[in-house]
Amino acid sequence: DFLLPPLMFDEDEIEALVFGIRATIVQGDDDMTAAARRLLGKIHDVLPEKWTARLAAQAFYPLSGKKTATCGAAEQQAHIRRALREHRTLHFHYTDAAGQASARTVWPIALGYFEDARLLAAWCALRRDFRHFRCDRIADAVPGAPCPQPHALLLKRWQAQEKLDLLRLYGF
Repeated sequence: DFLLPPLMFDEDEIEALVFGIRATIVQGDDDMTAAARRLLGKIHDVLPEKWTARLAAQAFYPLSGKKTATCGAAEQQAHIRRALREHRTLHFHYTDAAGQASARTVWPIALGYFEDARLLAAWCALRRDFRHFRCDRIADAVPGAPCPQPHALLLKRWQAQEKLDLLRLYGF
């Protein structure tokens, strides 16, 4: 467990924090949604009375009121998040848009939550390159051994590659 020292937030920071928590409640899987609701309750419990009313009346909400496509069963999502959190390899079966199935071993980098999909960014051992996997096409996800490269290095390399891809896309 984490123990944070007392923190002070200004009005904009509280609004951003609550907005992020509400987005997690809307977009997260069951475990993340439950954790976000507990977190919102803890914040509510420690806010001064004048802020409690403001929190309840805050008018900033995520765009979508529906859950996005999921990564499959809740335990699959938990395995993906665990591999990210513990910086472990992840083994899974993947079916691409054309219906082609493959077994993959990846080094997870990031998990993106979009309104209509979730995307896992990872170094793919099969393709020997960075790849993005739609989570609703992942099955049988199982965390494996620790990743052979530090997460910070993978993240930096992936971000550099993404910037190059954008520059190429826009003709630079």
